[in-house]
Amino acid sequence: MAVVDLFTLQNVKDWLNSSGTQPFPAGTNADALYARVVTAVSQFATSYLQRQIQPATYTEVRNGDNTRSMMLLNRPVLSVTSLTIGTTSIPARSQPGAYGYVTDGASVFIDGGCWGSISGYGYGYGHFPRGIQNIQIVYRAGYQWSDVVTVATPLSVTGLARPWNSDQGVAYANGTALVKVSGAPAAGQYQLGVDSGKTAQYVFNAADVGAAVTITYGYTPEDLVQPLIEIAGERLKVLRRIGETSQQLTQGGTTAFSQKDMNEAARTMLNSYRNVTPIYP
Repeated sequence: MAVVDLFTLQNVKDWLNSSGTQPFPAGTNADALYARVVTAVSQFATSYLQRQIQPATYTEVRNGDNTRSMMLLNRPVLSVTSLTIGTTSIPARSQPGAYGYVTDGASVFIDGGCWGSISGYGYGYGHFPRGIQNIQIVYRAGYQWSDVVTVATPLSVTGLARPWNSDQGVAYANGTALVKVSGAPAAGQYQLGVDSGKTAQYVFNAADVGAAVTITYGYTPEDLVQPLIEIAGERLKVLRRIGETSQQLTQGGTTAFSQKDMNEAARTMLNSYRNVTPIYP
């Protein structure tokens, strides 16, 4: 899957300016360098966390273990598309106690049914029977949010409630989906672009002014955005002292530079999202 930026170029500029350090470097190519660092740090975060943050669809083929629940590899779980045991499709549960699968955002459970084969009983599986690669689960997971907004002049929507990282669709209040296009949108369509700070910008047609729309998008949790900004800021400041471990001051004394890959505060914040839960079997 393509790399998704988990924060923006403007986030980094704001952080460096608020600390009293002007964005570095300057010049016509500065934004391209900032954008490259944002993408690199986002990819690093995905590798370090051992998970994706943006919503995506996953298919897991697992070994049954004779339990009624199975923890999934990716979280938070948004929805389960299908659950198959052997060649038997398990339905979604209609209500508590009814037969079918249900999820709590981390695991999938089987409610109702019987403990054993469905053959001759008239009931479905009440557990994940022991077997080799006999369970298939298709589901969506990631951090997702929806904002209800009213399209207004100048036909663009920015300033979403959460830190945006990926588009997950737009729909009218009645549930009818708008079509995403790459060019100028017509009525019932939208275009996704970015402003000068690489912040998401949704653009609509004049015919949709006044319409209430629901914008659904993947977001990066705020307490995850902050350490990524700090790591990017530190990487940019290294440009002033590539290869240096210390620096002699003209007024006397020496400044030593940290050689760590990130500061400890950033590491602590990242670790709260790291996927380290063992999955059995």
